[in-house]
Amino acid sequence: MAVTVRRTINTVSEVIFPGISASVVALKATENPIPYGYEEVSNLPLQMSLYFNAWYSPMWFTSCVATILIKHDYMSSLFKTVQITVLITSGIVEVARLYLGYSGNLCERVTELAGSWLLSILQIAVVLFLLFYDELTILPLEWACNIILLIFLLFEIPVGYFAIKKLAKQQAIRFHVQHLKSLSDNFTR
Repeated sequence: MAVTVRRTINTVSEVIFPGISASVVALKATENPIPYGYEEVSNLPLQMSLYFNAWYSPMWFTSCVATILIKHDYMSSLFKTVQITVLITSGIVEVARLYLGYSGNLCERVTELAGSWLLSILQIAVVLFLLFYDELTILPLEWACNIILLIFLLFEIPVGYFAIKKLAKQQAIRFHVQHLKSLSDNFTR
């Protein structure tokens, strides 16, 4: 019975967190998996926000498409073009932003995390345009969905800034320690 419970937990964990079993096997295979003095600096609140945002984004995009289809007959051709263009670019930016943030935070890469942060600033400008531009007719569904995305973005921008700052500091320390260690190894030979 314990084996089936363990197997069920492993299966559920693999569905929720893909790749977790491979990382556990890789940790068991190495003799010294975590070097002395290594500190994990991934930001958990940012990761949780990106995770929930990744689940919310398809619903946000679907609701935006639905509202554009509903009000398509009532808009001028200029605003149809503007809103469709904004929606397409915003969808592409959202996918890139979430991917860069997710991989940058988990893999501790400053460039990806900084790219996600910059795209978040761009995305907040687009969402504010969709919310507050007077000429666009905003439906209640569109208003609610954009407000939720705005809340995600307003949380991710300051948390992402401090995550980038902490990660850059840790990367600099690792570089200096590794450089000093290579110098001491060369000196002792």
